[in-house]
Amino acid sequence: MTRKIYLLHKNLKKEDLVKDFPLPNLVSIYIGAINSFFILHSQMRQQLEIEPFSEEEIDRHADTVIELIFSSILK
Repeated sequence: MTRKIYLLHKNLKKEDLVKDFPLPNLVSIYIGAINSFFILHSQMRQQLEIEPFSEEEIDRHADTVIELIFSSILK
């Protein structure tokens, strides 16, 4: 996964389409954003009354993470 993120970021940078954030920081943010939703599944169930592993929530989370990441790094 990290290799794919690196290649995508490198190509987007080459085309001058993304801001020049350090890749190690971005990878850490990407992975954290993706995983924390599921790592905190008990808290999500108890406090937010959602089922993080349902197909609907997985899709919603993926769409949200992608939107947040790309809206913040694209020029």
